[in-house]
Amino acid sequence: MNVICFGDSNTYGYDPRTWLGDRYAPDSRWADLLAAETGWSVCNMGVNGQQIPHTVPVFPTDTDLLILMLGTNDLLQGKQPEQAIAQLENFLSQINLEREKLLLIAPPPVTLGEWVPHQTLIDHSKQFAQCCRSLARQMEIRFADAGNWNISLAYDGVHFTEQGHKAFAAGRGCSDETNVTLAVYLLATVLRLRQKRSRQFLSANYAGRRQGDDGHPGSSDPGCTGAGRI
Repeated sequence: MNVICFGDSNTYGYDPRTWLGDRYAPDSRWADLLAAETGWSVCNMGVNGQQIPHTVPVFPTDTDLLILMLGTNDLLQGKQPEQAIAQLENFLSQINLEREKLLLIAPPPVTLGEWVPHQTLIDHSKQFAQCCRSLARQMEIRFADAGNWNISLAYDGVHFTEQGHKAFAAGRGCSDETNVTLAVYLLATVLRLRQKRSRQFLSANYAGRRQGDDGHPGSSDPGCTGAGRI
């Protein structure tokens, strides 16, 4: 299964204890932990300092799932939650994949720290998470709120600690079942998508077999099996 994780430094795996953009080790980055747990092909497209882009990259058409977590840097640069969510809506609407392949994750709220000197940013990050939930519902995109996953943040109040990455990868409470992990939730999501495609294929195949070569319905020529591959 091909998964893309698109986001900022908390997707990239930035280690805030360094000053040169270094990363945590793979066993302390949530995208790598997800790959290790599932055996999936996980492409990490996290970029330090990434804000919600104005233009959208062309994602590979064989992508099974695109996980997006953005918005924190927009708020840190002074955008209001309403401005950030409007930019996010514009970004999501341009993605070249089916919406049922998307999972929007609201970043966990920031906390007081070196990068977060006042309560306003904390309030804005919580408000943005609620805006993400509403937008996902409006656009019929799957949604999870990382604010429910007890993510520990570093001294700056923004970046995940190593334990925070592990908590994110576990992602407990990402569905209505509080003990469901992120990996299990994602697997169930992809399986539902594949089952839907299989039903669509079988329905189309059956309709094609019912429509005979002469254009009349009801053809049951045993020589025209129309066997498909699922």
